[in-house]
Amino acid sequence: MADSHSYRPGLRVTFTANADSIRRGSCLVVERVVGKQIFFAGYEKPFEPRWQTHRIDVAVQRPMEVSIGDRLLIRRNDRKAGLVNGDVLTVRQIAADGTIGTHEGATIPASFRDYCHGYVVTSHRAQGRTHASAIVAARELDAKAAYVACSRGRELCSVFTPDLEHLRQRLPRSGDRPAALDVLLNSSRPALLDVPPSKQKFSHLWESIRANGLIEVLRFGWRRSFGVPSIPEPMLQRPSLDFAAGLEH
Repeated sequence: MADSHSYRPGLRVTFTANADSIRRGSCLVVERVVGKQIFFAGYEKPFEPRWQTHRIDVAVQRPMEVSIGDRLLIRRNDRKAGLVNGDVLTVRQIAADGTIGTHEGATIPASFRDYCHGYVVTSHRAQGRTHASAIVAARELDAKAAYVACSRGRELCSVFTPDLEHLRQRLPRSGDRPAALDVLLNSSRPALLDVPPSKQKFSHLWESIRANGLIEVLRFGWRRSFGVPSIPEPMLQRPSLDFAAGLEH
């Protein structure tokens, strides 16, 4: 969060990279907010989040019960502790200071808070894992997501959905994201030209489409957008995915 007004006392800020004098991995609690600056408990210097949003994670503290045998999902890398984002660990023991020992051999320090119960994970995070049985809960799945999710169970996979017919209709989708140039080429030319002038962010490009077609657009956009003074003719026969993506912004 960049706006300091979005912060309030009690929020926990975890630093994913070094920021000023605060080390990567530090977890500080917001004590007060003054103007555009926030102050952490036990830390004297003010902190301005608007310049550091890519280096912090902000979370609300909540109690979480952990017992022997629980499965915990690690949500952040910690090289020093040997913890890897996405790992699911089984609690073996809990020390008096909050340190958690696991059956897998890793130790979760008491200061490490980026974990949650790991009984349920997304299909994306479950890639590479195999269990005797798996339960999939989803409203819709494309072909790739269904393969990943349902192949996690070695002996049994049960799928639960609120609308079975809707799930079946959506399954044939490949899940591949079309490239911007594919969308442009597969669209009808009139549909492109009917965009109102007030909505045409790249109006000069639309005029170029009318006059000379797509190749001229690539020539014009390459020269103006990327500063290429001259383009060999063979290059004009190759689609520019980067430039075509700009047409949809």
